[in-house]
Amino acid sequence: MCEKKEQILNQDLSLYVHIPFCVKKCLYCDFLSAPASAETQEKYLTKLCEEVRRKAQRFQKYQVRTIFFGGGTPTAVRPESLCRVLETICGNFAVASDAEISLECNPGTASLQTLREYRRAGFNRLSIGLQSADDGLLKTLGRIHTCEQFLRTFAWAREAGFENINVDLMSSLPGQTYAQYEDTLYKVLELKPEHISAYSLIVEEGTPFAAMELDLPSEELDRLMYQRTEEILNDFGYERYEISNYALPGKECRHNLVYWQRGAYLGLGLGAASFYDHTRYKNVSDLNVYLGGSLPEKESGDAGRTVIRSAKGQQDEGVEGCGTKEIGDREDSGDAGRTVIRSAKGQQDEITEGRSTKTAGDREDSRSKGKQDCEREVRHEERSRESHEERKKECEEEYEEKEALTPREEMEEFYFLGLRLMRGVSQSAFRTQFGEDAEGRFQGAIESSIADGLMERSRDGDRLRLTRRGIDVSNTVFVRFLE
Repeated sequence: MCEKKEQILNQDLSLYVHIPFCVKKCLYCDFLSAPASAETQEKYLTKLCEEVRRKAQRFQKYQVRTIFFGGGTPTAVRPESLCRVLETICGNFAVASDAEISLECNPGTASLQTLREYRRAGFNRLSIGLQSADDGLLKTLGRIHTCEQFLRTFAWAREAGFENINVDLMSSLPGQTYAQYEDTLYKVLELKPEHISAYSLIVEEGTPFAAMELDLPSEELDRLMYQRTEEILNDFGYERYEISNYALPGKECRHNLVYWQRGAYLGLGLGAASFYDHTRYKNVSDLNVYLGGSLPEKESGDAGRTVIRSAKGQQDEGVEGCGTKEIGDREDSGDAGRTVIRSAKGQQDEITEGRSTKTAGDREDSRSKGKQDCEREVRHEERSRESHEERKKECEEEYEEKEALTPREEMEEFYFLGLRLMRGVSQSAFRTQFGEDAEGRFQGAIESSIADGLMERSRDGDRLRLTRRGIDVSNTVFVRFLE
């Protein structure tokens, strides 16, 4: 049982916990993920608990509001070991009594008994990866489950006490018809989950799909699926609160909102990313290194190692994920996969449904390399020399990447992340946070986007948000704030 330590603290924190193991790698997957032996999994989870205890000492002034266990497939490891990680977190961090604690789950990797164990341990939100209700399409994707197994998993989750469930769906799959996609929507809606994420497949380089001749739906069919998703879900009471995510009133994913609103989060585990104190970090992505070994020589073989190769050809040891992209934008993905923001240079940043890892290749590089031509402004004066040295030491000991954001970069993120939300961004909040008016800093981007019908102002004039047309081509708007 997760014993929460409620304290009156003035700083909020979210935790992302990466479990880099799955039963089988899906054909479209380009995440840091792979199958691994039970022994490797146990070693990893032991090291993960050590990381939790170590890093918790640096965040004693923070109250943890959300926790997200993602992967990979967290429910593919031993339930008692996974629950031990949550127990370690609750025993070392100040976790709020009403914290949202999410767990990703794939059908075929959980039973009624294990789901009850997860619920008793403190998990209170489940994110189930269905993708499609058509067994033929599931086989095409390389999924390990059937629609019947999903239905059984969902029923077990309710019986186990989960009152907050997300279901991941994908469209534009090879050979998929509109009738198949609509059938999936209605089958899921019959279950009345609290949250639904809907994405369109993207074929990533380096994945098995990339080497195959796929019968992908036409642009017209993809557009129809996208448009009908919102229409059908709205009819059933689901509100689209973010480009790719829908929820019943009050059931938005609080963890995801932290990412889009640039709140502080700490990533724990292999390749996990963090953001706090105006700085982005990324954990080591080599399993041998994470487990306490040393970097292998370039010419050494892979014998005896659990090797995970990303779609970019790099290798990260020990982890599944989903290579999806969001329906409207055709550049992004979220809950089931990742939310991708492409910079003006075409590189990628990733934010997920809880997940805070970067795709291998140009993950964290997207902010550093993708914008080398941006002026390097003076850092905030309040960042003292002492805290700078402390962060530097942390990076050397814990992280393989670190990037201190300039005020300009933080302003850009304020817009291209915040605009993913249907409510948009607040101009007064921008002024409070950065001490200047957004109209002055981004006048060209704002005026051109409004003139092109891609953005609009709220009635009170404080908020800027994407129009329906702007949602469809959201990256076109985002890039304007990066120029």
